[in-house]
Amino acid sequence: MAYRQVYFRIRTDCYSSGWTSDADRTAFKEESRRLFQELGWAVTFGHNGSCDTAAKDRQDLYLHPSSFSGVIDEDSIQPLQEQLSKARTFRGYHVDRYEEYRDLSDEAYRVELDAKRDEITDYILEKCRTKRSKDGKNLEIHEKEAAIIRLIFTRYLSGESTTEIAAALTDMGLRTRDGKEQWNTFAVSYILQNEKYIGDALCQKTLATDSFPFIKKRNQGEKDQYYVDATHPAIIPKEMFDRANALIQRRSSTRGMSKKKYLLTKTIHCGLCGSVFSRKETKSGYVTWACRTHNDQAQKCPMGRIPESKVYAAFVRMYNKLKYHEGIILKPVLAQLHDLNDALQRDNPAMLEVNRAIATASEQSYKVSALRSRGLLDEAACSAKLLDIEAKLTELRRERRRLLKNEDIEEVMDTLRQTADIIHSGPERLDSFDEALFADLVEKITAESQTRIRFRLYGGIELTEQLRERRLGCKAPIPGDQPKEFVRLSH
Repeated sequence: MAYRQVYFRIRTDCYSSGWTSDADRTAFKEESRRLFQELGWAVTFGHNGSCDTAAKDRQDLYLHPSSFSGVIDEDSIQPLQEQLSKARTFRGYHVDRYEEYRDLSDEAYRVELDAKRDEITDYILEKCRTKRSKDGKNLEIHEKEAAIIRLIFTRYLSGESTTEIAAALTDMGLRTRDGKEQWNTFAVSYILQNEKYIGDALCQKTLATDSFPFIKKRNQGEKDQYYVDATHPAIIPKEMFDRANALIQRRSSTRGMSKKKYLLTKTIHCGLCGSVFSRKETKSGYVTWACRTHNDQAQKCPMGRIPESKVYAAFVRMYNKLKYHEGIILKPVLAQLHDLNDALQRDNPAMLEVNRAIATASEQSYKVSALRSRGLLDEAACSAKLLDIEAKLTELRRERRRLLKNEDIEEVMDTLRQTADIIHSGPERLDSFDEALFADLVEKITAESQTRIRFRLYGGIELTEQLRERRLGCKAPIPGDQPKEFVRLSH
């Protein structure tokens, strides 16, 4: 029996970022419960504003008014579509199918792995841009793929940003290490900081949880890591790698907390008076953040103090919800921005001509770099040619920015795409606060009240969280919990 992760996309006229009335919400819930129960599904009612869930055998769906999502038997998709077509409070318009799951015993799974061992090995070698030597024992550099790595480091050290490099690689028609046609800043940054390209290996970057379900997550110090020198042939010199990473450190001061004494310094802003929050700590070590206006003259702003631990707990809940629903939050926003950007450039002959010229010059740069890596071009002549091409590309990109009527859209798309990549590659679930993840994702926090804050992520996505009281016996928030106010994009 085959199962699949699916999203039944629906439109509910009475729901946008919230319900138009309690009566409309009640009507939607009553009808969706009835439709599932008629097919033998067991419905668990949501409480305190959360959504219902429906389960049948090993199938499980989360019933949100914009989509019914979860894992379902493929044979049940069509009957459920037909059943949902009877609804009056909503209407279905599409089913997105994602990962496939199969019901296998441990023994059957081991047999399948053994049968595909060679295929898996070849796949890993391809992703590492290496290949087996003829004797089958040693690793050799995959020169065609290695040329891309050298090109990235060369361009970055010549002054290009990761955004510009990603755009150039996409224009050249080169694929990422995951086989994707679209490059982004996260993919370029990953390559620039990966020690494997200088022939070394950092072991145990990630780890699997010890209990079921086994989740792969970044190693944040839970287990020892080991750095091993010269484990395989190097693609670039160590000196080039060190210079690139030193440049990354210098450029990273605009994002993260490198210039902050505390993680939340200049991050929390009062939603009532606009003041920045300041940190307060008692002798016992209890930390709170307070509106400066309220702290100086309480009568001018009623905003009370907020415990630091509650802000951290709210971030964990926000991340888990965003990770669980990334397909219905981030992807549609990026798609809308992309469509808007295309609309601004469509039917613009000058823009099309500039884009063609950029693609041609980028392809020339790639070919010259590939020839140099094979020793077929003189080093001095090659460097001079690359400098000429880079100067031409810089001028063409400047012209493209001039022609673009709304340059801000591209910047927003790049930033939001980087945020989406961080979330996509992040842990499946956070059980505790992660400082590095917070610094990578959160641009600003607005305190709407003493019990309610709004996170603004890089790229403009905003999500609101209640600051909950911790009670004995309460279960930890699950990833499927729905935000009270779901999401908005603001600039």
